[in-house]
Amino acid sequence: MLDAEKYDGEPVGVFLADSEGLLLPGDEWPPGLCHGEHPVLHRPFVCVRGTIDYHVHPSHIEDSWDRYRGRIRLAGLVLHLLRRITS
Repeated sequence: MLDAEKYDGEPVGVFLADSEGLLLPGDEWPPGLCHGEHPVLHRPFVCVRGTIDYHVHPSHIEDSWDRYRGRIRLAGLVLHLLRRITS
């Protein structure tokens, strides 16, 4: 699922959920997509530039969303995520 309600004022939120909307644990995500438990969001996360998961992570805090805003398009981000799932 994508939370793009405030895109591109804010980066996209990415999470996987079951048919009832409950977040899936990271071990149920497709291989190569989950990068563990996010230290700020406290849920499984994907480490991809253009996602809130990436930009609020302590190791990427200096890589601000404003540097990419207007350059990372939603369609391109979705394709990138899909490629990671199918790789």
